[in-house]
Amino acid sequence: MQNKLELIPGLPKRELVERLHYHQRQGEISDRAVGFYLHDMDKRKMYEPYENAAEWARNHLPQPQRERPDKLILLARRLEKLPLIEAAFNSGEVPWTKIREIARIADAESELFRARNNSLHAACRIMPRKRPLSRHFFLLHAA
Repeated sequence: MQNKLELIPGLPKRELVERLHYHQRQGEISDRAVGFYLHDMDKRKMYEPYENAAEWARNHLPQPQRERPDKLILLARRLEKLPLIEAAFNSGEVPWTKIREIARIADAESELFRARNNSLHAACRIMPRKRPLSRHFFLLHAA
């Protein structure tokens, strides 16, 4: 599997902005795909001789990862139980930053409405919490 990247300097502003958004989204999709496949590897115990899929990833995938492999696996496990929220991400309707935070605290698919219709800060504030938000959440998403 090989991807080619074409980088074009001097694009008009509209096309430049479109490409920035496109490549940002590709990074989000990549994180989701890595988490999905590592979780699949973990479930099927295909990581031997390592202890788990996260350890396998640390030894076989290029570093540095934007997200730690263990966090991507945990998120994949949670999204497995939240198929409507996963589908909203897959369709591009809800961004990765929202999905990551919502999956940490969501109890049911009804949270999809809140994910679609509230800012990340508001969605997380009104959802019942399984545990406190990450300490960096308010620094990263204050607005």
